[in-house]
Amino acid sequence: MNPNSKTSWLSAAGVGALLLAGPAVGLASAQITIRFGRGENRLEGQRFTTMRRLAHHLDEAAQQAARGAGDTAQERNGRMRQRFLWAINDFARQARSFHERLDQYGNSPWDVADEVAALDQRARQVNRQIRSANAFPETYRDWAEAVNALNLMTRALGGHNVAIPTAERRAYQPFDERSRYRDGRHVEDSGGRDVYLTGTALHEFRRLANSLNLELERVVRVAEQSPNRSDRGDRSLADLRHFAQQASDLDRTSGADALNPSEIGPVVSHLMDDARRNDRSTRESNLFPRVEWAASIRLLEQMTSIVPQQ
Repeated sequence: MNPNSKTSWLSAAGVGALLLAGPAVGLASAQITIRFGRGENRLEGQRFTTMRRLAHHLDEAAQQAARGAGDTAQERNGRMRQRFLWAINDFARQARSFHERLDQYGNSPWDVADEVAALDQRARQVNRQIRSANAFPETYRDWAEAVNALNLMTRALGGHNVAIPTAERRAYQPFDERSRYRDGRHVEDSGGRDVYLTGTALHEFRRLANSLNLELERVVRVAEQSPNRSDRGDRSLADLRHFAQQASDLDRTSGADALNPSEIGPVVSHLMDDARRNDRSTRESNLFPRVEWAASIRLLEQMTSIVPQQ
């Protein structure tokens, strides 16, 4: 094949590809160039209001899912399902943060599109996990609402007009366009006491959570090195690793801009109860003679004293 015929063949192939894929390419280009909430394509006017409404709906769905999971005693106390509470509460915290920051978008624009994509991926992941484990079935409708809200956000950011879900579908609080979101609710002039864990108290809580995480990593290593392992010892070690994972999750969660005492308080209380129970079990069984729980219990007591009482 000579150069000229090769050029002609490539040209023909290119034209054919464009003719076959013309509409798809046009659509892809539109999706790439029209991407609001990123760079110079700021959210403004009705599109901004739509995103605020959807952020409110997402937040309401996530908070109700978290409350529904946390209020179910049978689910809350199940060892195999306890880990899902962390994922649910963590997503609810992210949705709340997104809601609050979006309300302030006009004063401080940021890349909304990327965060919507990350939230969408996380919501779908948690939704799949709890459904696969048949955990918290009473929250499934709220997760469906959350996933739907994020899908509508994605479409709105792509330049589409979308219909806002009604609050009455799950008895969510209605959106008030005149107010701004703060401390878990829409307010015009709060004037009330901020009961969230913030500032110096939050920094101290983070320090203690990190110290607890490191202490339990050490405790697990000591237990793993204990001689004369048995089936009972292996089960106790598995429980200890699970407890250490919960402490690690708490350390990660404490990195939020603010912590809600009604969410974090029960977690610390649960860890305290488990730590004391593990301390008694360790001393009575003598399975891990070198494992000490005093430091962990002391850290949890200090964390309890910091969290505002509700």
